[in-house]
Amino acid sequence: MSRPIWNRKQKEKHTSMKKNKTNAIIGSKPNRKRKAPYIVLGALALVGGLGLAFYGGYTLGKNAKSDDDKNSETVAIKDNQVAIKCAYNAKSGAKYGTYDLTYSVTPTIYTDQIIAKIAYQDGTNVESGTVALEHDTIKHEVKVNCLKAFTKKIVLTLYAESNPNVKGTMTFDFRERINVILPDAINLVEGQVPAINPRVDTTGGTVLVDKNVTDVTYSWNPDFLAWVKEKSMKELNNYKTENQANMSFQDDAFTGFVGLGSEDATSFFKKAFKANEFLTTKGGKYTWQEAYSDDDSEDPWSSCSSTWYLGSATKTDFMDEFSGTKPVFDWTCKVNGVSYAKSFGLTLSSINVTSISLSGSTYCF
Repeated sequence: MSRPIWNRKQKEKHTSMKKNKTNAIIGSKPNRKRKAPYIVLGALALVGGLGLAFYGGYTLGKNAKSDDDKNSETVAIKDNQVAIKCAYNAKSGAKYGTYDLTYSVTPTIYTDQIIAKIAYQDGTNVESGTVALEHDTIKHEVKVNCLKAFTKKIVLTLYAESNPNVKGTMTFDFRERINVILPDAINLVEGQVPAINPRVDTTGGTVLVDKNVTDVTYSWNPDFLAWVKEKSMKELNNYKTENQANMSFQDDAFTGFVGLGSEDATSFFKKAFKANEFLTTKGGKYTWQEAYSDDDSEDPWSSCSSTWYLGSATKTDFMDEFSGTKPVFDWTCKVNGVSYAKSFGLTLSSINVTSISLSGSTYCF
């Protein structure tokens, strides 16, 4: 083969080529595909002896260069080269998606082969089943399939078989995936501060995300408040039934919750749980008017009020409501900018007996 002759302009253009660097994160889901800059490989016929390399890649399906680059295609250099461009496919069969690389070779007829290989950036081998390559030398396509998370940068190298120094490289990152797992219920234990502690599982990766639980809110569940209101008014109805023979009633009304405000929901998770306090300070308040029903029509109506507390519930009703299956609290948080919400029931491990009393101490049969 005769040695190629370069004119002055070709030589100046060749020697002025600059190196560029970009990165790619595998498994990302960009909003749309964008044109990527070419990776340029010196072909053997003309620049094999120079060992020219162009480094490139993508970050989350986007070029990792500055915004000024606008992700436009570079002008193709007219010397014999290999040019590579890349697009991300989130819907491929690979678990974390696929980068589809397409390269073109000038001239279209050449005798060399382009080889594709991957390794970790530190030079060690990538474990089997992590990232798989599919190289179609006829169509000039390379599919980079991400099958498993990885925690070290992976470098794809495309090089000329007859001269490995003529190469182009692309670096791939893996953005950490997290899975937030919320508990099923809140277990109340005497003397311990109630807590909702999400578990954040992670795949690990070369690009880490924020795993802190932030923006936590607490509120009483509407179904629980409805239960409190129902039991409060039921207590009033029972009182009216017991006294209907000699009293009249009017203007029954539920007037509000006691110890069940928004600030009470938040403070509940800041101090140690005490069963007696929980049972005797939270409930519903109601009012009514009553008058004795007798021949004295001048008996006045009396305005009355009372409060039903959680500890006034029957044991059956109480254990059913606090079995852990009925929602009591609504809870929200954010992890890595994603909002999570769940309704929680309460379970009481035990409410210990503190005293036993009898109506007398001595009896005779």
